[in-house]
Amino acid sequence: MEKNIEFLIGQFSFRKTIILVVLTSCLCLVCKAQITVVPVSNDNYLINPGKGWVIYSNFSNADSSAWAKASVGYTRFDWKDIHIAENTYNWSIIDNALNDCINRGKLFAFGVMSCNVNSSSNYASMPQWVIDAGAQYYLASGAPDCKIPVWNDSIFIDKIQQFVNALSLRYNGNKNIAFIDNRIYGNWGEWHLYLIGGSDPGDLIKNSFVDMFSIFDKTFIIQPNSGGEGSYEGGFAYYARDTYNMGWREDSSDDEERWTVCSLSSEYAPNVAEWSTSYANLEAGAGWTGEFWSDQMVSEAVLGSHYSYQNFGQWNGTEANTFLAEKEYLIDEWQNKMGYWFKITSATFPGDLANGTYGILTFSVKNDGVARQCIKNSTGCVKLALLDNDYNVLQTIRLPAINPINWAPFQTTNENADFSFPFTSGATKLGLGVFSDSTLTIPDTKLGINNGTPDNWYILTDMVDDPEGIAKEDMNSSILVYPNPVTDIIIIDLKHGKELIEIKIYDINGRNVYLHSGISKKMSLNVSGLPSGLYILEANSSSNALKIRFIKM
Repeated sequence: MEKNIEFLIGQFSFRKTIILVVLTSCLCLVCKAQITVVPVSNDNYLINPGKGWVIYSNFSNADSSAWAKASVGYTRFDWKDIHIAENTYNWSIIDNALNDCINRGKLFAFGVMSCNVNSSSNYASMPQWVIDAGAQYYLASGAPDCKIPVWNDSIFIDKIQQFVNALSLRYNGNKNIAFIDNRIYGNWGEWHLYLIGGSDPGDLIKNSFVDMFSIFDKTFIIQPNSGGEGSYEGGFAYYARDTYNMGWREDSSDDEERWTVCSLSSEYAPNVAEWSTSYANLEAGAGWTGEFWSDQMVSEAVLGSHYSYQNFGQWNGTEANTFLAEKEYLIDEWQNKMGYWFKITSATFPGDLANGTYGILTFSVKNDGVARQCIKNSTGCVKLALLDNDYNVLQTIRLPAINPINWAPFQTTNENADFSFPFTSGATKLGLGVFSDSTLTIPDTKLGINNGTPDNWYILTDMVDDPEGIAKEDMNSSILVYPNPVTDIIIIDLKHGKELIEIKIYDINGRNVYLHSGISKKMSLNVSGLPSGLYILEANSSSNALKIRFIKM
């Protein structure tokens, strides 16, 4: 039979469905219970790995209130400022920005541009020492004094490869870096020739620029694909996706035709969005697309392209403050929806669960976000923890073959796994944690449900501190206890005749709620006054003892 019971476990409110399978054998009823916990979902603002709002440099211009909403700080650098001579690098420029983000408790992302032309008076050429080494160049159409690489020139290719190799040696696998853009081709590194002119070098050369970044085997490389220029068979964007599982970046994500292209990217790598111009310019309709700002630009782009990252205002940091002041409701709405947003919708486990138990956990998780949890070389996992009454973690175990990367957007995924813990003194709670990296000891993925601890464990149930593990009726015992479950009267039957017997009943928190002793062969206890829930009954006679769980309906 099935019985719905609503009750409070400690400070955590749960709705539980208890399914009772009753087996009849001789004079006793043996209860096998499954408890289904249905956590309550919420819309709390969650900052999680592999997703979120991105603040652009200058970082110091953004207020602390804006940084509190952001996940990543991002900026771009000119190649010439870092690669200052043959095999000589000024890494301090990147390191300073990286450390700024670390000090703020945020991740960092960046790209390095081989040329950067905004106007005839605002530009950056490739390094002069590369030109002096014999690299061919041409003058930019929009900035006649700016020397642009001839993209298929062998000296340029050799020097830019030297730089990428050194970049990888320094930053590949840095846990504080969310992603790195491949910006070594085209103006602003956007893989187009706008404002600089010149000849397209063809797919073979551009794909070789993608190959250069394949040495980043521990950090996500993001491939710019502005306007979908590389989205065709043999094109650089498809090549980056299909060969190296690189994510895509659209640097005019407010334009529908452009963000639509990003829906063709890899499911297993993050997509990155950036508006075509500043928020202020979009409000004035002053961007190159001619569009005026609309809140739908964010909602449609995020939904239609499965973006994991979205810019928080545009350049100079101050825009983050303006955007927060005017659009905080939009920031709050889309923080969780961009990327992934996991919610445990139910979890089922044995009703006779105790400290030291073996059992099977079945749970369902819904991803209300627009993308998967994209973590490079994902070793994501789910772990269970035993906690004490003060929520200290006493022991953890990894559930086999469960990886959050498999929880697809807009879908509910069902998982199940065996688990067991040795008896651990003081363990009274079972918690579940989601990890983007299995080597972590504290869960780093927050869920959109109640009952989380400060360390991101989500309490599934309280347990009695029971050293005998799964408590069940011993058919060889001289004491029988029935029925189970019980509504009002529970019977204790001494099969071998009258004895002095002591009865104790404990609730789920270990509190003694009933005590009785007497001489009898069969004792009837009225438990109708006990609240519905799970209890432990201890029966001790002069010849035998029994500890059994029973459910009060």
